[in-house]
Amino acid sequence: MSLNDPFKRMEKQQQGAYQSFINALKKSGVNDDQSAKNLLDNTLKRALQTAVITAIITAVTWIINPELGLGVAVFSLLILLWLFTTTLRARKFIRRYRQEELQKKSS
Repeated sequence: MSLNDPFKRMEKQQQGAYQSFINALKKSGVNDDQSAKNLLDNTLKRALQTAVITAIITAVTWIINPELGLGVAVFSLLILLWLFTTTLRARKFIRRYRQEELQKKSS
C-alpha cells in the first residue's frame, strides 16, 4: 500500500491513459518495433521543433511589441511546460509499449 496513492486511483488513471494511447497507436498502424522506434525518435524531433518555433514567436513578439512581451512569454512558458510533460509521457508510453507488447511478439 502506497501512502501517496492508497486506493490506487492514480495507478488506474495512468493505466487507462496508457491503454487509450496504445489503442490509438495500434489504430494508426504502429504494430512493429521499427515503427515504434521511428515514432519515439519523431516525437522528440517534433517537440524540439515546436519549442524552437514557440521561442522564435515569443522573441519576435517581444521585439515588435514589448508591451505584450511579458504576457506572451508567460503563455509560451505554459505551452512549453505542456509540451514537455506530454512528450515525456508519450515517450514513456511508447517505450513501455515496445517493451511489453512488441517484445512479446518477437519472442
